[in-house]
Amino acid sequence: MLAQADANDLSIVIGDEAFLGSQDKVPVKEMANLGKGELYFITNAEIKDISEIGTLAKLAIPQSAKTIYGGAAAEYIANAGIKSEIIEVASVPQVSTYVISGDVDGGFVNATEAAALAGKVRTALLISEGYKPIKIVAARLEACDREAACERFLEILQSEKSQEIFAKFGLKK
Repeated sequence: MLAQADANDLSIVIGDEAFLGSQDKVPVKEMANLGKGELYFITNAEIKDISEIGTLAKLAIPQSAKTIYGGAAAEYIANAGIKSEIIEVASVPQVSTYVISGDVDGGFVNATEAAALAGKVRTALLISEGYKPIKIVAARLEACDREAACERFLEILQSEKSQEIFAKFGLKK
């Protein structure tokens, strides 16, 4: 993503604050908070509480080194002492496919995916602690200074209406 931002002289990159703030490939001038992401656990098993996740044999997570929610899931699993077999897949939607098909007993996804799976999985549990907060930001890059529309777009992203839309799709204020 950052190589594309650099090669194409992008003005804004939207992503995880921890990742964007720790990289040095593309200079970030400032970050505008768009919301907080939340980790969910989905399963077709009959569990009532996140404390029961470790009773399931095989769990899927998105790639922990390359995805926001995979990193959060790996951190949660380590902190919770879960000893289940962990299968790393490419992305959040692939976790859902594995859970729905029965290839795994459960998996970790974001709020948007959990909401989209209502009626397709038995259980979706919010995991509100045990991992670093997921802060989704709009990172203003140097090219933004050369684009008049860039500042207006950042204002729109931070508007009340945009915040309502973000909340509808899983980002909390």
